[in-house]
Amino acid sequence: SGTATTGGIPGTLDYMAPEFAELDHDRGTPQSDLYSLGLCFYEALTGKAVFEKLPTDMSNAWLKFRERCQGALALDFSDDLFRQQPMLRTMVSRALAHNPDDRYASAALMKKDLAGLLSEQDRDVQESRIHDETMITAGTAMSEPEVLRELKKLSKKDAGEKGAGRPK
Repeated sequence: SGTATTGGIPGTLDYMAPEFAELDHDRGTPQSDLYSLGLCFYEALTGKAVFEKLPTDMSNAWLKFRERCQGALALDFSDDLFRQQPMLRTMVSRALAHNPDDRYASAALMKKDLAGLLSEQDRDVQESRIHDETMITAGTAMSEPEVLRELKKLSKKDAGEKGAGRPK
């Protein structure tokens, strides 16, 4: 069992962790799997691969892979999604840490962070829905300042009606 190998290389070079660039490193670890998952996660979020596709011939692909593993990874986090959800940036950065010890210790921990992010998203969506529902009066959409003006009018009217029955 273990990682499938083709030509002595475990997996697809385009999605391999940098520790595989070491000639004596031929077995994956949970952290190398999480690195690969981080590459896929980034690509799914942005629509762009982290790295240029490697050449198709194995000799050149291996050389290019080893070269790109030498330096620190410079990720492009300019996508609006990362500004809107800074936790995604943290998660991707952690999964793609060059040093395996700096990555998530387990998939369960990464899943926990993702679940927390999704839970936070659900709360934000619910709050947004509640806010949006208060912006609609009698089937007509209103801006927030318009809603505030209407609420003031209603509260003045309400106060006037309550005071109308009082003896002077």
